[in-house]
Amino acid sequence: MSFKENLKSLVWADYISALIMDPRLFAVKISESKRRILPSSLMISFLALFSVLLSLSILLPQSEFFYYKISYGLVLGYIILLAVLFVFALSADFVFQYLGFPGKGARIFSVLNYSLFPFIFILPGVVIFNSIELAPVAVLALAVFVIAAMIYSVYFLVSVLSEMNSAPVLTALAAVFVPLIALSIAGVLCFISILGVFYGFIVNL
Repeated sequence: MSFKENLKSLVWADYISALIMDPRLFAVKISESKRRILPSSLMISFLALFSVLLSLSILLPQSEFFYYKISYGLVLGYIILLAVLFVFALSADFVFQYLGFPGKGARIFSVLNYSLFPFIFILPGVVIFNSIELAPVAVLALAVFVIAAMIYSVYFLVSVLSEMNSAPVLTALAAVFVPLIALSIAGVLCFISILGVFYGFIVNL
């Protein structure tokens, strides 16, 4: 089934309904799917990233680089996001297999993409508060939405991965937080390395 046919079939609507109502039902549906990587999951992560980028652009002072951020920045950001989610899925798969459970790395990748669904609703909240000229409230709303989205995303991931791999909740927690901590440390080290390169470049001018 092509992406267009998948979109018309409204199968993605069933996944979203299960995502909101019952994460464990979502795990059953994704396990029964013939596709290991769901095309609709890629659209969810794209919309989530677009929502976050546009929300930040609305709150920050406007500049001539706005369209570059929304176009080139969105494309580059999406490529980086998919790469991070791919590494995350491989790491979670390794943790499950190390602990003696089936990993199902490709399906974990789809689950990770769907876990970003709550971030889509950040943009409407920011637009509403920003339209009534309550910038401080809009910033606070963004922070609250991000925290709430992160909490639900972790809950969704742990519930789905636990059910999908027939693993205890603690094992699913390990499969989520071990990669998360490892990727966070790697991200900080990369950021420090980039700053060091730029600092050395500036000093040598």
